[in-house]
Amino acid sequence: MGRFDGIGAIVQMVFDAVGIEPQPWMSAVFLGLAIVLVGPAAMKNIRTAQARKRVVRLNELSPTERPALQEEILGLVRGNPQGLVAIADEAARRRQRPLAVAAYQELRRGGDLPKEVLRLHEELYGKRPDHPEEEAAAIERLIDAGALDRARERLAVARSWFPGDDSLRALQDRLAAASGGGAAPTR
Repeated sequence: MGRFDGIGAIVQMVFDAVGIEPQPWMSAVFLGLAIVLVGPAAMKNIRTAQARKRVVRLNELSPTERPALQEEILGLVRGNPQGLVAIADEAARRRQRPLAVAAYQELRRGGDLPKEVLRLHEELYGKRPDHPEEEAAAIERLIDAGALDRARERLAVARSWFPGDDSLRALQDRLAAASGGGAAPTR
């Protein structure tokens, strides 16, 4: 019994049900059609699997070597929302926050899978606040604690959720001042 006997039997049943007498050339056409229909999804899965393997390697690299591999990983899943979710989850699980955030932001920009975007946002940044003042207070605490990179990340997300908020705009100035350049701090 060959590897493809089950598939051959199914094809034979379909031909019999439709009343078509199978010709030798039909199997090649059927195989070609199957490849055309299934091929793109299979390639996405293969590229996602390759990207996940590279995420594992990130922990073995020095911090200066990681950005190049992170960009390679994102390149493998760019344009594939499910792949971006898989990479964000894998990176978060392996404590590779910069990659998890980059995959999350790429997914958000694409506008696909809104439930996954919300889940990842909550996993990476905590629950989305109902009011911009809540987020402003959290960002102020980060600035006061000296966690400027984390404050910058959180502020970027907050400004996208609440684009016209003045308190977040003021925090942008305060963060620039705390980073060593820009306007005077505002509270």
